[in-house]
Amino acid sequence: MHYAGFAHPVMEWLSGRDLHGNPVALEAGEAWGVLLDHYAALPLQLRHSMYTLLSSHDIPRALWRLRGDKERFKTAYALLFAFPGSPAVYYGDEVGLSQPNPYEVWRGDPYCRAPFPWDEALWDQDLLRFFRRLVRLKKTHPVLRLGGLLPLEAPPGVLAFRRRLGGRESSPTSPRRRRGFPSPGGWTS
Repeated sequence: MHYAGFAHPVMEWLSGRDLHGNPVALEAGEAWGVLLDHYAALPLQLRHSMYTLLSSHDIPRALWRLRGDKERFKTAYALLFAFPGSPAVYYGDEVGLSQPNPYEVWRGDPYCRAPFPWDEALWDQDLLRFFRRLVRLKKTHPVLRLGGLLPLEAPPGVLAFRRRLGGRESSPTSPRRRRGFPSPGGWTS
């Protein structure tokens, strides 16, 4: 499980808090440095199979850590699916499941283990469509499953990289502060 090399830096960058709720000021360039260092340290055969995640039974849910900001939540998951590795979606994230505890009560366990809301009327259908689209993109674009990872220059506050496989490329970008993060349809390939 790629906590240190993906979940922690991405969530610290997007939420401004570490795993335990302490304030952090991680800029995009610093987050990218951690992501790239961990990627480079992995043996080549593991890079595309590493189990990457944002939420789990051990840590606070991503949507809760982001105080319900669904645009940042989508940014985090778009990065997860664009990054090398096997993306893991913790049950309920795809429909907007958060945690019942107040934000000031910073504990992931057992609050992160809330039961799945089986009543479909409670599901965020927009998020569900977004997740389905991410899965479809990962499945249908080999460059997102097997491509190498190359950094791109980006303005402050933006994390940008290119995935390359043979002659095919994909270039997702992720601005933290701007609204309207380009959905996966906005990626270039």
